[in-house]
Amino acid sequence: MTKLSDRFRSNVAILEGRPVIELLLLVGDESKGCKQEALDMLLLRDFDTIYPTLEHGVRNNALADLRNGAMEVLVHFGRQSVPRLVELLHDKDEEVRNFSTVMLGDIASRDAVEPLIAALNDPDANVRHGAAEALGRIGDRSALLPLLKLLREDFWQQYPALAAIREMRDNRAVPYLLPLVNDEMLGEPAIEALATIGDPRAVPSLVALLTTASSLRSAAAVRAIYSICTGEAERGAGAFTLHQSLEPVTVVEKLRQLAGAEDEATATAARALLDLRDGIHNPPADSSISAGAIVGGEQGVGPGIVNNVQVQASLADLDSGVPLEVVLNRAHSAGASLEQAIIDALGRKGTSDAVEALLALLERFDNPRHVEFAIVHALAAATPCGHIAGNGLRPFANHPDPDMRRLTLQALTSLDPGEALPAVFRAVNDPHWSVRIEALKLLTGIGGDEAVDCLLAALVDTDVLVRKNAVAGLGKLGSMKAVVPLVNLLCDKEVGRGAFDALLALGETALPELHAYAGKGSLEVRERVIDLVGRYGSKSSIPVLGELANDSHPAIRLAVIHAFWNCHDSSVLPVLSRLHDNDPDPDVRHAAMVVKSGLDRETER
Repeated sequence: MTKLSDRFRSNVAILEGRPVIELLLLVGDESKGCKQEALDMLLLRDFDTIYPTLEHGVRNNALADLRNGAMEVLVHFGRQSVPRLVELLHDKDEEVRNFSTVMLGDIASRDAVEPLIAALNDPDANVRHGAAEALGRIGDRSALLPLLKLLREDFWQQYPALAAIREMRDNRAVPYLLPLVNDEMLGEPAIEALATIGDPRAVPSLVALLTTASSLRSAAAVRAIYSICTGEAERGAGAFTLHQSLEPVTVVEKLRQLAGAEDEATATAARALLDLRDGIHNPPADSSISAGAIVGGEQGVGPGIVNNVQVQASLADLDSGVPLEVVLNRAHSAGASLEQAIIDALGRKGTSDAVEALLALLERFDNPRHVEFAIVHALAAATPCGHIAGNGLRPFANHPDPDMRRLTLQALTSLDPGEALPAVFRAVNDPHWSVRIEALKLLTGIGGDEAVDCLLAALVDTDVLVRKNAVAGLGKLGSMKAVVPLVNLLCDKEVGRGAFDALLALGETALPELHAYAGKGSLEVRERVIDLVGRYGSKSSIPVLGELANDSHPAIRLAVIHAFWNCHDSSVLPVLSRLHDNDPDPDVRHAAMVVKSGLDRETER
């Protein structure tokens, strides 16, 4: 039989020099068997040179394979395609505009957010539908308010808006969703969105559905309630008080009825809620985890699983003077897993002889890659002789292989974080992005002012993944030095979402700085800072937000209204009433009415 690699090389040779259209047809028709090779070859071409052919393919109504192939190639080109696809959002052909929304959603670049928001007003319903779905897939927070406005349109716009809002998981949407749970057409998608968002204040409205709604919506409601409870428990918030909501006899009867439902997810949720009402919390065991794994029982020996007897025999050979490389050569015929198990056992043994034997083997240049990696992992566990292991490993922080440099940093930090710091600090400037990321992660775990400074410097790294890890690390370290740099990144298309989460992780000690920024800077920064302040839900923010409710720009007043949703304080109700009654902007008046109604329901309970 021809090897796969041989067949791949053969296909590439056959396709070499083929016209772009032929390659696109092969990408669009997987049954031809050359899809991946054709796609790879097209992605090596100059984008600007082949774009006219790609656009021709998108416009082709006669050949579905050509159109599908062109769209897939444009998506794989990623951000490079975005400016061209944004141009197609204005094409006179509504089908082309719709295809553009699909591709922009698949690419999920934040560069497309503003053009897609504009496309929500497209004259063609399919394009508006596609734009809403694409915005949901991208998930940028600035798209939420335009999507919420669609909830006031017809069903054809409401349904994709609900799907997109669900994907965004933004709790500012909750007061807009609560009235929809009673809608015959939109009830189920609204309930699903509330379940995904996970705001516990939706629970009373969902419980009310158990006795008043259709069977499908009551089943969806019980699943949503259970999902929200589970999410709260996973976040460490504990199961919030449901007893009062679940006390009515009619609710209990409905839960017992649903506990016997044919749909297993519904039945499981209903049984769990009954247990929770009775003060029991027994989450269903993950069926993918074996009982042995849960209780730490001994695993049986099967194909690919190392027999401990083999490892002990190999260790006995080593004790009798057989060189480590000889023992591993014997084990090689049994598979890499036995070699790795022997090396791991030596590391756990941790004696000076074992460590020196591993280091001696590591210094050889003819080791298989998996053996080198296994040795570094084993030495990381050799803490009884950590100084010997560390001294021997330190030169490998400069190994030509970036994977070895990364693993060496992990091992050195595991053995002695203080001794590892010089190597970790150097690795922050490593030429390979994966090593720089590892160094930032390790510094986040070690902490200290120098770690903060390194993470701040990495915010301008050329690699987006490095920048994202630097942002996340600053959130974990909790230094106030990070507040201003992170605020300045809130509108960054690549790391803005991470900057928001990192600022949220800093805790309420960041609020004084954020309160100051809520009143200055660009409009977009102010909106996001106010959103962030609202997410903290601190009563100390209410006076600041109350003052900002008088801002001259309606976008700021809207941001304040949505921030009030998280404040849990009746003192915001008069401000909302005033905005509802007197604000000159209709969107502000509508938002004030929706949020005030949601808070009124909470106050009544």
